[in-house]
Parts: sequence; structure tokens; C-alpha cells
Amino acid sequence: MRKILTFLALVSVSAVVLHLTIGFENFTDAVVREGDQPLTRPEEDKKSTPLMQTDRKGREQEVNISVSGKLTLPMRVERVVLEGGYELLIPLYTLHAEDSEPVEDDLFRLEGVRVVFQEAGVDENGVPTAVDVGELVASTAFVQLGRDANGAPSAIKEDKDIDLRDVEFTTQPGARIKNMHLTVDRILVRSSEESTRLRTPTADQRFELTIRDKDEIVMTGRGLDATIPSDRVDPATRQMQINVLSEPVLQRADLSLKASGELAYRESMASGVAKISLAEDVEIRGLAGSDLGDMVAKGDQLDAVLVRRGSGQSSGAVWQSIRLGGENVALSSQDLALRCRQMDVSPGVGGDPYLITADGLGSPVTLEQGGANSLAFSASGRIHLCRVHQYFDPIYRGFGIPAGSTSSWASQLIIFEGDSVVEDEGSGLFISASDGMQLLRSDVSTGPSLAMGLGKVAVTNTDLQMSGNAGFTLWQQPLEQKLRLGPAIASANHAFSLDSADGLSFSGHGLCQVLQAADGHAAMTLESPLEDLVLEQESARLEGVRRLEAELFEGKPTSLFATGTECHLERKTSDPAESIEGFASSISSSDGRNFALLGSPARLNRELDGSKLEAPTIDIYQIAEGEVMVLAEGPEDSQAKVYLIQEAAESGANASRIQLEANSIRLLPRLVPTDVRRLASLHLGAPGMSVDQPHVLASNKVSVTQEAEDGSLLARAYGDAFLMRISERAGLLTGAPAIIQRNQEDGKQVTARARKVRFESALDGDPVMVLRPTPGYPPVLEVSGLSGDEFGDFENIRVTCQGDIYAHPDKVDFLGAVEVEQLDAEGNVDPSMSLTADRMEMLSDGRQLREIVAYGDAEFSFNQVQASGDRLIIDVVETSCLAIGDGRNVHIVYPGSLFRARMLEINYRSMDLKSWLGNHEIGPVIRSR
Repeated sequence: MRKILTFLALVSVSAVVLHLTIGFENFTDAVVREGDQPLTRPEEDKKSTPLMQTDRKGREQEVNISVSGKLTLPMRVERVVLEGGYELLIPLYTLHAEDSEPVEDDLFRLEGVRVVFQEAGVDENGVPTAVDVGELVASTAFVQLGRDANGAPSAIKEDKDIDLRDVEFTTQPGARIKNMHLTVDRILVRSSEESTRLRTPTADQRFELTIRDKDEIVMTGRGLDATIPSDRVDPATRQMQINVLSEPVLQRADLSLKASGELAYRESMASGVAKISLAEDVEIRGLAGSDLGDMVAKGDQLDAVLVRRGSGQSSGAVWQSIRLGGENVALSSQDLALRCRQMDVSPGVGGDPYLITADGLGSPVTLEQGGANSLAFSASGRIHLCRVHQYFDPIYRGFGIPAGSTSSWASQLIIFEGDSVVEDEGSGLFISASDGMQLLRSDVSTGPSLAMGLGKVAVTNTDLQMSGNAGFTLWQQPLEQKLRLGPAIASANHAFSLDSADGLSFSGHGLCQVLQAADGHAAMTLESPLEDLVLEQESARLEGVRRLEAELFEGKPTSLFATGTECHLERKTSDPAESIEGFASSISSSDGRNFALLGSPARLNRELDGSKLEAPTIDIYQIAEGEVMVLAEGPEDSQAKVYLIQEAAESGANASRIQLEANSIRLLPRLVPTDVRRLASLHLGAPGMSVDQPHVLASNKVSVTQEAEDGSLLARAYGDAFLMRISERAGLLTGAPAIIQRNQEDGKQVTARARKVRFESALDGDPVMVLRPTPGYPPVLEVSGLSGDEFGDFENIRVTCQGDIYAHPDKVDFLGAVEVEQLDAEGNVDPSMSLTADRMEMLSDGRQLREIVAYGDAEFSFNQVQASGDRLIIDVVETSCLAIGDGRNVHIVYPGSLFRARMLEINYRSMDLKSWLGNHEIGPVIRSR
């Protein structure tokens, strides 16, 4: 359809190209809309007949008429049928020339050319009429004109070039393309039955096209070659073609497009789909809108698709896609730089570009963001930049919601495909994901952001290094960020690990969440259905955990809380042999060095001495570098106790197990606390008893038992406090009094009572028990054999000593005034036997008592026998008493007799008596009557 002269066709095509490339809003009147009824074309003008004359002989001759001066050519009219059946004849255009002259044949030179275009309209009274819609002014025009019957110029020959010079074309507000202005130095126009072609004579000819609308549109370039099909061409194959030969520039609002090479435009008149391409040094500015600053896209080749709409309010044209390609495609702004080999731009609901897709075509795609929060991105696949609010704003506007409502929380969505990496050198942030990543960001500096990674992922910042095999989700806000590795549920298929800057590491399967604050604090929650969570650092390893909650500051733990069926803690020390391991249903720590074990009960093992500790609560404290102390406590209820069990290293007859019960037990390292050192120096000052060794300190209702390998009870002790160096079985038991009971192999039981009882090793390595006297409470040792029906000699005795009592495996030394009393079955004193001395020894063969040696003013009484001397040797097996005097006589008395000698021996059962002078036995054997 030819509604205007080809000049108008030129302008129309140029506007369509501009609209295709940068027109992101609808142009209601930009082009002829599909469905419009074309104006009726009048019948073709009859061919003009040249003026002829007949000579005298009757022959016809052509007469050439020269025309010059002003010229007005009303061009063909179209018949427009109005509503009500009225018809209106409208001239397509009228040409005026201030001067004209023929150049040759039908070629005319026109000067001061003015062409007025008209369309159907109404005047101020509403009467249908032809209205001016455009004007073309040219300084000079060269046209081929046809002639009428009189030989006068009548019409422009459309199969010839029209050569226009210094052209300016302007449309009025009522035109189909409003407020348009075109300037070009020279243009050639040629029409045919099939099309109209417009071209500049030279490839470097410049032109400029401006449409002054809501947003001014400007198109410039060098060289123009356009073909506009006529209405006679089949609509199915009708195609408009426009080429700008070099340096095309299109500018509208914030967006401009230019190139150094050719711009090509191809539009299907049937479908309204147009394709545009630019080549060589292509540049697009403002592609992402002014909200992200001046953004520039550069490449070698641009291909775009435009779709023209029909009639009504939605008429106009919107672009469908833009593709920018080249070896080094770049999209950049002040704070953004994208590098790829191909970039695709897709429109949103309202036609504005909302999705930019960068493809490396086999090479990595990189994206760098500068500014205060600089970031570097890369992906082995594609990167998609989605301007979220450009997609949703047109939808929201339909509901009366202001534009930009989403930009404060979601303005930019970046999607990475393939192996993806994000780096922030300033903050030390590094994020990688093997199967792609998604990043949702806000344009507002204080707005939130959301990142999601797929596949195997790694996240590193200044305080933490994290990795997993099932993706991550990262919520970012100005003052904190929340990271979740893997899915939102504790999945057994998700394996993860975390490492802090302080050497703390976490690993396992399941849920992993970390909340980090801007001030350096972090809180993490780990949960594993497999109960395989592991925490490890230089001094401790925690495993077998189902749920772990931890708080850190600058990568250092400030609190830990772990739960599980049985959590396992290995606490390392400077000496590996002194490391300990604990088991509990829950384990907590305030700093990652000190731990509290809670259980029913909690258990602890120490490799150094085979110790095993059980208690409702066990605390492990680091008191020096590489040294720890263990504190086990139970309730005040005497029925609830804690236990320390030691398996003796030796085997065979001496194999035994020591069990300690108390409301509070401390395992002390080599470097013991000051109060323990003071206690040890006061009471453990014996040679060989070093305090710089691991110890056990128990207090409050202390009970110690020793069992044989077969489980039989060997010894039991009770007291208020107990200090022991387990490796040497040296220690201190205190009480009011402390009580020790030992079962002899002969069936007798030895009971010791003292306020202070010390355990140590003799020089030969045998254990020694020392009972220490305190003011008002001397130590007491009792030997009893209460299991028999009859009491043997010295089977049930009580020994009270005013000095120390040293109990060896085969000997007991009483280093002070001693009193020996015999007890009956009820434990009462039996006056039939007594022994006193300044000091005394009791000897055994390891199974039973065999001999008693009393020194210094010793006196022995048994039934009717009394013996005294400086030394008394009582043979318990032979029931004899040997009295020895050191320089004086000894005495033995029994009823009716008194014997004196330097040495006397009497069998206190048979009453046989012996006496010696020196080493020789003298005197008769006197038997009792």
C-alpha cells in the first residue's frame, strides 16, 4: 500500500528500524498496523500523450515544449470512504517548486522544492477533510516528469530515480509517525510496480532521523539502501529491507545502539516479525536501564528480532530478542564487567529488557562487580542476568502498585550454569558450585541478597571454610548472613565439612546451617541422622554426634553443645600417653578447650593408667598449655556416686582393680593447681612422692574398693577426701576418720582408722599405707577373724598407736606408743589379752600374721601370763613370747611365780619357760602346776 510518497516510505522504514533496536515500549502509530483497511488506490493515470502536429504533407511530428519557472504538481488522489457512506478524495501529496527547468529530455531540475503530505481527518467543526500531516523540503530535486496532452509536466515517473538534495522531512502531531524530522544531504528514490527503493548515492553519505515523542528517538549513519514492497506483492512473501551501510547509531531514552559496520533490517509484512543485524564494533549503551548506571555492551555482531503489534492501544512494535556475539563480548558499567562470546537479551512482559544471557560457547564466562562490594564471578556454562523488577513492574502497575516496588528486595537475579565461582578479594569471600549458582540481589545497598549453589560447593571467608556435595543457600543482609549447606532437612546423602580460622573443623552428613554477624560472631547448627558429626581441633576430637550447636567469634569457639546416643570425645594433651577420651549423651564447651560431659552416666578413660571414670557430670579443664584436669561430680544424694576404675597393668596373682566412689572426683595433670600442691606438700612430703605427676582428687563421701581379678573384694576405704597418683598408687585419704579395710588370704580382715592415711611406694616398689596421727585422734589398726566360731590368738585385736603406722605387704610398723587390745565377737574389748610398747612391728608371710615385735618398755599379758622387757618377740604361730632386756632383767609372771633374767621365753599356751644367759639357755624348764 502506498499511502505517501516514497519519501514518507523512507522515514517510515527508518523509524521501524529504530523501534526494533531500541523501542522497548509500544509505538501505537509507528507503522501501519495489521488489520487496517488500506485507502482505496485510484485508477492508474492514463499515459500522457505528447503534443503532436501535422505538417503540410499530413505527417505527424513531436513537438518539444520547454517548461521553466514555478511548478505545482498535485499528485494522485485516493478515495476514502467515511462513515455514513461519504467519500473523500485525498491527494497523497502536492509538490511545489519555486523554480524548474528541464535538464534533458524529461529530466527536470527543481529548486526550492516543498512537498506537502495529507491524510484523512476533520476540521475544527468536525467535518471530514484532508489535513496536512507532513512536509518535505529540498533545495534541489532532479526528477523525471511525464507530460500531459499539451506537453506540460504532469507527474513524476516512478520508474526513474528521484534525486533530492539538502532534504528535510517533518511530520505533524496528527501523522501516523508523529513529530518526526529527517535530514539528509542527498537521497535517490526509485519506484516500481513491486517496490520503492531509497538509497544514498555514496556509502559515506550521512543522514539523521529524529522522532520527538515522550522519549526522543535519533537515528544517524552513513549510507542508506532501503526497499519497501508495494501492495501488489503477495503479503505472504512481502518483505521490507533496509541497510545502513556504516556507522549506524540509534538513540532512544537511556539506550543507544551503534556499530562501525552495516545495519541490516528485514521485516515480513505478513507476520510483522522483523530481524535486525549490526556488524563490526557493535556497542549498546543503557541496556540494563539507568538504575544500574551507564551500562555498555560491546561485540562484533548484533542480531535482533522485532514483533509489530496490531491495532488498538497495544499497537506498535516491541522487540523480542537481541543477540550480541564476538570473540570478546563485553557488558560493562562503572561497577560491572561481563566477558563472554555471546550475549542474548530477552524482553519482559512490558517489553523492557529483563534477561541478559552470557554464553562462553565452550569458554568460561566472567563477571566482575567493582565498587565498595567488589565481586568476581565465573562460570563454565552460561550466566543469566535478570532484572527482576523490569519483569514484575508492568504486572504490578496493572494492579495500581508503583513501579520499582520490588527493587528494594529483589532487583537483580544472576544465574550461573556449570562450574561457577564467586570471589570477593576485599572480604576474602570465595564461593564455588559445580552445577551452577543463583544470586538474587537488591539495588538498595541495605537490601537483602540470596545466593543458591548446586552440586559440590565450597564457601570460604576470613573465618570459615565450608564445603558440601548437595548445594548451598546463602541469605545476605547488611548486618548478618545465613548459610545453609545442603537441603533444609537433615539428609544422610549430604556430606559437608567446615574449618575455622582457629583450626576448628566440623564434618558429617545431614543439616549444616551457619549464621554470621558483621561483628565477627557466628552460630552454627549441625544435625546428622547417621550420628556421624565430627568436631576436631588441635587439642580435641568429638565424634558420634547427632546434633551440634556452636557459637564462634572470629573463627574461635565460644560455646559448643553436642548430643547423641553416645558422643565420643578425645581430649589430647602434650604427652599423648596422658590423653583422655570421654563418652556421654551430651557434651558442652565454653571455649573448645574445656568440656562438660553429661550422661547416665558419662564415662571417661585415661590411657596413661587405664583409669575409667563414670559420673553424671564430668568436666574437663585445660589448666595449662597441653595439660588438662578432669572434675567428675554427682548430686549430694549419697546414693548417687561417681566412679573411677583402674585396671592394674600387672597380671597373675597381683592383678586387681581399684574403684573410687565420691561426689566429686578430679583427675589432675602434671601441673596441678596451687591448692593441690599445697595439700601435697603438707601431707605427701615423703621421698619419692612427686606432685608433678597426674593425680586423682576425690572429695565428699569417698569410697575406694580394690577387687581381685576374679571379682572378690580385697580392700575397701572410706573418707572425706582422697588424693592419689594412680600410676604409682600413691595418695592421701582423709576423714573423720578415714577407714581402710583389707581382707587377708587367711580369712582375717585388717581395718585401719585415722584422720590421715597416706599411700606410697617403698624403695623396693612395694605399696605402703601410712596412718598419720592427729591431735586427739591416734591411728587405729584392727585385725579380726570374726568368721570362725572360736577365736585364735591375735585373730581379733585392736592396735592404737600415738605415732605413724606404716603398713607394708608383709609388715606393719608402729612408730609410736602402741596399745594392743583383744576384741570379742561383738567388737568389745576382751581383757584377757593386752600389749603395750613404745613402738611395735607386726610381721606376716603375706597370708597370715606370724610375729609381733614390741620395743621399749613393752608389756604383754595373756590370761595369767605377764611379760615385760625392752623387747618382746611374740611368735603367733608357736604361741610363744620372748622377752629380751637391753642391759637389764626382763620379767615373766604367771600365777604363783615371778621370773627375772636377761632373756626369757614362755609359751603362753603350755606355760613352758626358758631362760638364757648371753646366748646360752640356762635353768630347768619350769612347767606350771
